[in-house]
Parts: sequence; C-alpha cells; structure tokens
Amino acid sequence: MYSFFCSSTCHSVGIQTARNFSAVPPSLLSLRIQSSSASSSAPSALPSCPSQPPHSTTSMTADNTPQSLDPIQMLSLKELARLSELSPEEFEARLESIRNKKGFICDMDGVIYHGKKLLPGVKEFIDWLQKNDKKFLFLTNNSAPTPAELNRKLQKLGVNVPEKHFYTSAIATAKFLQSQKPRGGSCYVIGEPALTYTLYEHGFIMNDTDPQYVVIGETTSYNFDKINTATNLVHRGAKLIGTNPDVNGPLEGGAIEPGCGAFVAAVEMATGKKAFFCGKPSSLMMSYAQSILGTTKEETCIIGDRMDTDILAGTWANIDPVVVLSGITNEGNLYNEAYRPYIVLNGVIDFVSEPSQA
Repeated sequence: MYSFFCSSTCHSVGIQTARNFSAVPPSLLSLRIQSSSASSSAPSALPSCPSQPPHSTTSMTADNTPQSLDPIQMLSLKELARLSELSPEEFEARLESIRNKKGFICDMDGVIYHGKKLLPGVKEFIDWLQKNDKKFLFLTNNSAPTPAELNRKLQKLGVNVPEKHFYTSAIATAKFLQSQKPRGGSCYVIGEPALTYTLYEHGFIMNDTDPQYVVIGETTSYNFDKINTATNLVHRGAKLIGTNPDVNGPLEGGAIEPGCGAFVAAVEMATGKKAFFCGKPSSLMMSYAQSILGTTKEETCIIGDRMDTDILAGTWANIDPVVVLSGITNEGNLYNEAYRPYIVLNGVIDFVSEPSQA
C-alpha cells in the first residue's frame, strides 16, 4: 500500500463562542488563480508564464450538479524543471519517484481547494490515490473544522474521502497538551467549537481566569476583548499555544485572509512571550501523521502550497517535500528561503496528467 500526507490552512465559518459544540458548517474547499507574472526577485532569469491558458473545467457534486473549478496557471514541463532547478530529464525522474511513493501527506487549502471551489485535477488525484492503494492523510493546519466536517465539505464538492484520512492542527494541539498534562489541565481558547471540543476530549477544561494555557486557533470571531484577555493571561503566566503559525491563507481569485499566526503574533508582541506552535512546520505534527500512515520517511512525501510550513515541515522531517503553485507559493516567492522543495508542480493535477512539453 502507498501513503501521502496532505496539509491545509483552510478556514471555516466562524462561530461566536468556543463553548458552543454544535457542528460548524463546512467551509473549506477553495481554489486560487496563479499569478502569471514572473517576479524579478528570483535568483536567475525564469521563463515567463506559459502561453497555455489557466486550466479550468467543471466537476460534478454529490448531487450530480456541475461544480466549477478555480483555474490555475499551467506551466510546461520545461518551465517546471527550471523552477525545480533540474534538467527536464531529472524533473521527469523525480516526478516518477514521487508517484511511486507509498505514503502521501497532503495539504488542503491551496492544494485541494480555494474557499468553496475545487482545484483542477483533485477528484482524479484522489481517485488515483484510492485505486492504487496509496496510504494518504490530509494534514491541515486549520483547527476550525473536525474530520467529519472536512468529509462533508469534500462530499459537497463531489469528492468522497473517509474521516480517517483527515488530521487537523486542533487534534495535534490537544494530543501535545495531553502529553504535557496527562491528568488534564485548563485552557483559555480563542477558536472554533472543534478546537474547544477536541481539547475537552483530551482532558482539558475551559478557564478564563487562571488557565495553564492560552490556545489560539482559526476563527472569524477574533476581537479586541479576546486578544486582550489572552494577552493578560499570558502576561500573568499562562503558556501561549498556537495551533499553527500560518499568518494568512488563500481565498478564491488570489485573495488572502489573516491566519492564526497573525493573531498569535499580537499576543507575542504585547507580552514578550513566544508561542509554541503544534501545526506545520512542527516536526511534532509530522511525527503524528507519519505514525498514522505507518510508512518510512523514504516511502513518504508531503504535498503543500506553502514554503514556510509545508515544505519546511518536510525538510525538517526529512520527507521529500513537493510544492504546488496552486496556492500561496508562486514564481516570485519560491526562492525566498534557504531550503528547496524536492520538485515544483502546477498542482496535484500533475500526478494524474503529464505536464505539457510545450
């Protein structure tokens, strides 16, 4: 059997109180248009965007109605090889090597969808994973949805993935805190009901007076009062925990929205205390994911759209990192870091169809 890890920074609809355990309406799958302009910050002259138009098509939802896909710019094999700093022959060899992996860890937002739209090739990619008995896990930095909600969201977009294939930063955070306080503890939480409920399941109660931890995750209900409370609790000694360090996430049409890391940074700056992050690029979350898949590092790859989380996570975990240009990373910021991806692809569509030779 084969296994892949997929990560994500998807954002769900906000619920105003973290103590409300009602199901959060799914609001994941979103897609992004890749910028067609090459940045001058790249270390060497890069090819301009290909003459091919953005790849866009339609898919069918669970009720057999057409589902539009968010288009992405498609680069040719030669252009992808150039971005990967490989010869075309080396690029093809690496692509084949990745396809032959047994385990896949895959991000979600920017890889599988943008907002409420699937990205091109996603349905075919998931069919390919399942038909070839690959082991795979969708590993998302988003703490807002539960695995059940992620399952329902993909179903609405015409893709069926069992709940066991989803792992969120909320689960990783609760698992980490449980390892620190096996007998349970107390938290002040800024986040969605899924995060609060997951912490309850792992033995933690909510406390806004003298908690042991302040835990910040994704939510659309951030406000001054909550950040002020968190700041003063950390100032008085509570440990600051971030579910993930993502400062933003992709939306439909190339837009972005602030992420968990941006709000954690406000508390860090105000208190002078550093947060501990449980999501990617933490090797902690990667270790949890790999133990679920049961594959070796050599048999596994991670697919993501962010250099600062997905690709760095793979680098730290010594797992081949694959960056896709369907999300945050583009030709302009690909070279900003000292570390490099194993290979650069247009999107997961390149797993099921060959990049153009043009």
